[in-house]
Amino acid sequence: MVLVSMETGAKELVDAEITEVPRSFHYPSSTISNNRPDDISGLNLTFPIIHLREINNERNAIVSKIKDAAENWGFFQVINHGVPLSVHEEINKEFEGFTKKI
Repeated sequence: MVLVSMETGAKELVDAEITEVPRSFHYPSSTISNNRPDDISGLNLTFPIIHLREINNERNAIVSKIKDAAENWGFFQVINHGVPLSVHEEINKEFEGFTKKI
């Protein structure tokens, strides 16, 4: 038996060979909001894109954009960050290997 706490991350769950989401991670359906409209076809749903090209000149504005995107969208795309393609490919390869263990 593996003890799982809210501080346990995904890696620890995989390392412990957990195959089901522990009860401590379940939320009652009454606490989950579904406020999206029935018809979203007419909405402009473009997720935030954060440009880091001008980070030295516009740091506060970029930090504000990241904060807004994280709070209101939960995710965002970062471009012009200078991370080489080879690093992205290695991360993707590692992620694929990780997800195969789940």
